[in-house]
Amino acid sequence: MVEIAAYFLAEHRGFAPGGADADWLRAEQAIDAMLADGAGRAALDHGDLAEGIRNALKLSPGPTHRGEHG
Repeated sequence: MVEIAAYFLAEHRGFAPGGADADWLRAEQAIDAMLADGAGRAALDHGDLAEGIRNALKLSPGPTHRGEHG
């Protein structure tokens, strides 16, 4: 799950170089919080893990590619 969340974060920032470590740490924190409040289990039960992760990260669907770095 963490790797999916980290990918979504990298995608959201346009895959700009230099942010992989921060993406991974933020992904771990988001997944931990999602599992702690039961949202992770609900996402798995409904078969929509990717959407659950996006919601935990508070990202809109699809890449933004606005050229933002950070």
